Amino acid sequence: MRKTVKKCEKGEKLIVEKIIRRRIFKRNTIGMEKIITKVKEFYEAIESEKQKLMEERKKLEKEKSQFETSLSSAKITPLPKNIRLDIGGTIFEVPLEVLQNNKSGFFSTMFSGKFPLQEQEDHSYFLDRDPTSFTYVLRVLTGQELNISQLSPMDMDLLKQDAEFYQIAELKERFAKKDEPPALQKYATDTWEDLDTSKKFGMLYNIMDSGQTCQKVRNPETKTNIRGRTVFSKGVQCFKIIFAEVNSTYMRNEGVGFANKNSECFAKCGLNFPGGFFVNAKGKVYADGLKLQKLNEKIIKNSILFLTLNLDSKTVIVKLNNKEVSFKWNTCSSEVYLTASFSKTDWKLTIGN
Repeated sequence: MRKTVKKCEKGEKLIVEKIIRRRIFKRNTIGMEKIITKVKEFYEAIESEKQKLMEERKKLEKEKSQFETSLSSAKITPLPKNIRLDIGGTIFEVPLEVLQNNKSGFFSTMFSGKFPLQEQEDHSYFLDRDPTSFTYVLRVLTGQELNISQLSPMDMDLLKQDAEFYQIAELKERFAKKDEPPALQKYATDTWEDLDTSKKFGMLYNIMDSGQTCQKVRNPETKTNIRGRTVFSKGVQCFKIIFAEVNSTYMRNEGVGFANKNSECFAKCGLNFPGGFFVNAKGKVYADGLKLQKLNEKIIKNSILFLTLNLDSKTVIVKLNNKEVSFKWNTCSSEVYLTASFSKTDWKLTIGN
């Protein structure tokens, strides 16, 4: 009896093991089928992409053949010794050998004689680029010295873009390595001088911090201006003006700028007169009494105003609260003062380092 029971138990165990094996095999089989299906889908996708690439290649080869056919049939006229370039509306006449000297990948390719060129009626070739920047490009192409650090930030940015456009390796390398400092790294130094030497009205400005800070303390109607002691006559000067205190009750004639040595600005109230360049507290910019532009930024407490004066190019770059604009000041003379004007008291500003 016991032997019979043991045999039955053993038989049941074998049956259970067979069932388990079958289930495991079935599960593995289903898993393998899924893997095989995924592999097939993957290879089908590869074949599909391969077909697309082959079709694209055939299309490109056809376009290449058509281009080569049109190029071989095109009539390429000999190039003159001097090339007329219309750069943004300004005509430059440049020797062909300068454009073919491999300093500019763009011009070397354009005037290689391998491609047909489209002339304008005046036999010039038009390029929609900045003409001022191109004068600097020409200096590089002709082997002349170019000191990038003397350029304004705006001209420097345009030249950097043109270095890429004209593919000038020398300029691209200089900008990449940053081997020249930005237009200005140090701020100009100056000290304030009260223009009311007669003291008829008493002290108008309280001058502090060894002359770097001034504060309006009196309010006569006939005297409002104060100026720096230094006469600037050449190069590029950048001033950092920090407004420690402001008086927002009246802001039309309150502000900072430059004035020519013999201008009317020192004899009258405010700086909106010939010979002056002025940024008022409302963010309006004036040159010689004429409004140029509004910066859409106002001078408030702790505002920092950057004024970059280029006496050689007669330009002023104004930066207020991260808004930067460049202006032309044509009447800028060879002797210029930093100047401020405040008709109300409490204005306090510092020439920063």
